[in-house]
Amino acid sequence: MDYLFTVLDARRITACCNDTNLKSARLLERLGFRLEGHFLEDAAFKKDEDGRPIYISSLYYALLRREWL
Repeated sequence: MDYLFTVLDARRITACCNDTNLKSARLLERLGFRLEGHFLEDAAFKKDEDGRPIYISSLYYALLRREWL
């Protein structure tokens, strides 16, 4: 993230993970990311046996340069 903020001059970094992936969520929080949203049933990557989409929910995080530096 130092590289993104200092060399590439990023202002904001975002990340998202499945809401059931608690290890990834904890890692983002330990790195200083702030939870910005919990999107329910926002994506479907698989279908059930009847062809209906199986939706997942996601946690969206962000970190601003001023929060990191």
